[in-house]
Amino acid sequence: MIYAVRCINLPDTQDKARAYMKKYKTQIKEIRRHRMIPVILLNSGDELHFITQFTWSDWCKGKTYQFIGENTTYLGKKPIKTQNTD
Repeated sequence: MIYAVRCINLPDTQDKARAYMKKYKTQIKEIRRHRMIPVILLNSGDELHFITQFTWSDWCKGKTYQFIGENTTYLGKKPIKTQNTD
């Protein structure tokens, strides 16, 4: 699954990615930082993309993803499924 981490601006994407790498380093398989949007690949096969509202508009096209902290799955900009947790 692709997970998006909401960030305020591009420096915030780097800061949040750095904080995640430090806290969860044993769960990380690969880090991609060669683009504006840092991407962390986890051992589980999941991906974390650190995006701003500005970059989200183009980034989300054709992707199925969830925002961290939400249970709604999106396809592009449209919600497609909400998971209820009781």
